[in-house]
Amino acid sequence: MQPACKLEVFDRDYHFRDMAALSLPDIQMDYLTLESTSITVTAIQAQKGDYLHITRMDGSLVYQGILADREDKGHEVKLKASPLLSLLDVDVSYDRTQLQRGTLEDFLAGIITNTYIQNEDTLQNIPGAQVEVQSQTPDTALNIKSNVHQMWDLATKALTQYDVVISCLLYPQEKVLRFVIGKRAEVVTLEADLPNCLERNFVLTDRYGELNKATYINKDDETQKATFYLHPDGKVDTNNTDRIFPVFFSVEYVEGAEDFGQEALDRALEQLTPQKYEQLIELSYREGDALVEPTVLKIGCLADIQQGETLYRSILTGYQRKQGVITLAFGCIRLELTKKLLLERRKKR
Repeated sequence: MQPACKLEVFDRDYHFRDMAALSLPDIQMDYLTLESTSITVTAIQAQKGDYLHITRMDGSLVYQGILADREDKGHEVKLKASPLLSLLDVDVSYDRTQLQRGTLEDFLAGIITNTYIQNEDTLQNIPGAQVEVQSQTPDTALNIKSNVHQMWDLATKALTQYDVVISCLLYPQEKVLRFVIGKRAEVVTLEADLPNCLERNFVLTDRYGELNKATYINKDDETQKATFYLHPDGKVDTNNTDRIFPVFFSVEYVEGAEDFGQEALDRALEQLTPQKYEQLIELSYREGDALVEPTVLKIGCLADIQQGETLYRSILTGYQRKQGVITLAFGCIRLELTKKLLLERRKKR
């Protein structure tokens, strides 16, 4: 029997709207795709856009989200909840030079602040929204080609390239919605071959066919050209020695750059630097597993995963809780077609 839980509903000004008891629901959280979770409860007062706050009866947090849709079924209602972080799944504007002058965390915090906390359109600001920075990562590049981009694409790049994660927690009693940006301090060790790991799935990739040479031409002055190469140690520079082959290359224009050399370097670092977590590793554990404590692990924590004689370094990017079993998802590869299409669509926005 699943543990008893409590669902509380608050409007966007943190006014209590309604509550309902329910069994521990099946939950999914994918940082890369921000997919929704469905929850069925007895008839309840809840409107689209409301905050949903689910806790166990002892007060421990189970899930927080935003009501995206509801389907009434007699005495029950099916709620479709989006994660709180879906608030950042929007197109935003910013000054991209701020990233070159400061840290990645401050850059992301500035976007959130300008979008939802200090926006000149006061109706767009989120009541009680706060942003907190917990680490500093300078000298980063996200291949930003303009001052308008999809915010969550920036967020997922920050995670998979620099281990910087954004979390969001609702504090309904304090009337606060807090975004926290930073690196996780913990690194966990997981042994996939131990019997407490109920299921394991490893999808690994090699780097054959990946870009290892990029040429950039200044469209405003085509006499300016720069070619960058990827080296076996992962470095990217203009040194045409000790290169990776066979050669897979690209050529593209750089237009409107104040500093062509810097712009070309930033793009090269983004496009040629090997993906750190190009894998999908799924490990399933019972929710009460005392060795791993899967409910304690947070999105963005690093993990050394041992399988046989091989040790993989990866990062937690999602999880699913279903019928007392938690499946942890590490890495930035997704196999489901819907997830792959969603990720590609977001990059093109």
